[in-house]
Amino acid sequence: MAEIQQVTLLSINFFKISISDWNVKKEQILSLIDLYNEDKRIDCCYSDYFMYNNRPEYMPKIVGMIADELQEFINQSGISVYPVNQWQMWSQRYINGDFHGVHNHGFGHLSAILYVEFDKDKHQSTRFYTPIPNAFTGVIDNLQPDVEEGDLILFPSTILHECPPSNCPESRTIVAFNIPIGENVQT
Repeated sequence: MAEIQQVTLLSINFFKISISDWNVKKEQILSLIDLYNEDKRIDCCYSDYFMYNNRPEYMPKIVGMIADELQEFINQSGISVYPVNQWQMWSQRYINGDFHGVHNHGFGHLSAILYVEFDKDKHQSTRFYTPIPNAFTGVIDNLQPDVEEGDLILFPSTILHECPPSNCPESRTIVAFNIPIGENVQT
């Protein structure tokens, strides 16, 4: 019988972290972000993306709430990141058909999505697309990770992703952020 080995040419790592003490942190985060006013309405959802130059006043507080998990991730992954004052953050809320079309976050970042309000029985998680077609079928594969409220997904910023339409009146709220990465960064 022939020995068959599988060699992986390309792989993309995603990371999922469940935030500790979520019920307490959820209420604190929701008190910091305000996505319920019509002035936060953009074409596809409620968002503060175009405000605060992507460095809202709440950013240090939210990063502080999840700092233990982020530090453990950075230590284990070996990824060098820039200081928090160079990160970007924004919040988005989806209800009744809201969505966010396919996009990426540019080059040179580790992107993150924190699921603040999320009911897995009513909402869909973010859909991620492979950057190249399946070598055998030519299809662009996609993945929707199994997430719970309080989960943080980290992924390469160049990966195409979208928020599929929300078909319920309950809020699906996320905090998204970009962490600049580099080699031997001094934080």
